[in-house]
Amino acid sequence: MSPLSDPEGKETDGRGGRLILAALLLSATLVYINGLHNPFVLDDNHIIVRNFLPLPNWTLSDMFRLSLFPAIGRDTAYYRPLTLLTFATNYDLFAYQPWGYRAVNLTIHLVVVALVYLLLSRLTLRWIAAFASLLFALHPANVQAVTYISSRSDPLYTGFVLLCLLLWHHGSKARGAKKNFFLGTAIAAFFLGLLSKETAILAPPLAFAMDITCVSRGTISEKVRQKAFWYLGFALALTVYLYIRLNAGYPLLMEHGGGPDIGSRILLALKLFSLYLGLAFYPIHLSAFRMVPYPKSLFEAEVILGAIFLGALLILAYLYASRRREVAYGILWYLIALLPVLNLTRLNAPMMEHWLYLPLIGLALAFVGIVRDLAERTGEVRGAALGLCFLALLLSARTVARNAEWGDLVRLFSRDVAYYPNHERAWGWLGNAYKNRGELHNAIHAYRKSLQINPRRIRNWVGLGTTLSMAGKDAEA
Repeated sequence: MSPLSDPEGKETDGRGGRLILAALLLSATLVYINGLHNPFVLDDNHIIVRNFLPLPNWTLSDMFRLSLFPAIGRDTAYYRPLTLLTFATNYDLFAYQPWGYRAVNLTIHLVVVALVYLLLSRLTLRWIAAFASLLFALHPANVQAVTYISSRSDPLYTGFVLLCLLLWHHGSKARGAKKNFFLGTAIAAFFLGLLSKETAILAPPLAFAMDITCVSRGTISEKVRQKAFWYLGFALALTVYLYIRLNAGYPLLMEHGGGPDIGSRILLALKLFSLYLGLAFYPIHLSAFRMVPYPKSLFEAEVILGAIFLGALLILAYLYASRRREVAYGILWYLIALLPVLNLTRLNAPMMEHWLYLPLIGLALAFVGIVRDLAERTGEVRGAALGLCFLALLLSARTVARNAEWGDLVRLFSRDVAYYPNHERAWGWLGNAYKNRGELHNAIHAYRKSLQINPRRIRNWVGLGTTLSMAGKDAEA
């Protein structure tokens, strides 16, 4: 069976493909539309107000000079000029109206969903491409990437990575001038992805994995020789990006100075690997932030599970490499895309849901590919399709509910306090939410809980003083 045709022999493009794409976009819109009028949350004000209020007449050069978080300054790895440019344009059009920013985030997500389907439909059966795209589009772990305005860089860079891979695939099939055009524009898309978020560096290894699993014929060395010049093009684009970044004064990594040894980081990476996989398959416990302490030994349950899951995925990739290459590619995609967020080099947080945005595409492809393989073996392809539709409905319900939680900040941060009762930031965020709602007594309680945990949290002292004054307790304030 050709990977570019469905079981009925129809090509992936054409009227059927357009109907599937329209259904995917409509489904994604329906489950996210209830989040459009949510308020600004956490870093949204930092990015929007602190960047553009002092810049009524910003220029393009400002976007290549400023940090995404101006309060931190250039002593940070948040160098994302293209993402910042989208926020600047948003600010000119919508100022302090959150729905305008979220509409752009949703639009980017819809573009990503379309690119996912267009790419996967060229690598596998239409059935697999459609259901994998659907599960990705509706997955509740993506709410943080889409509804949280400050996470825009994740869907934005993912869109450029997907465009790069789609053009790279076209270039692999083309000849002559068309080949040069497609491969050249793929490298240009990679460069724009880097300007959106540095994690776009994943595009070349994903392209290489696609070459060795889904596209080219011959040995790995032959495949490398066939595209050696274009792989060097990736390297050249990366070099230009690094020159621009370093010349602007931004470091390459988040961390500074020392930190845990490499052994502790590997144990944490295995722990995070199991947690991310659990989040992907059981997205019930969703949180605006997560506390993941370093493991104390190799024998912690989550570390052992991470090692087992990693080994199992590698075995599956090997077993499916010759039978269903798209499954092998999906697993490689997930492993490659997850590697930068496992804190092998220290990040600004141990774990965030929006970091799962790009890896989920590969995991959805592998999962649906395995389901299709099992369905064919048992003769239950229709039953498998119904099961995946039911799963999509469950994911949709959780996504709609999660969007609603982001619209009620007291509810959002109350859940985080319940999950992490000893985290001062969670209590401080809850205090801010209560204060903005006018529930001053609850706000005072939340601020005081935060300061009991960490009395050095200056921002929460300010919040407590302001709230006490608002409550008429000026002496205490």
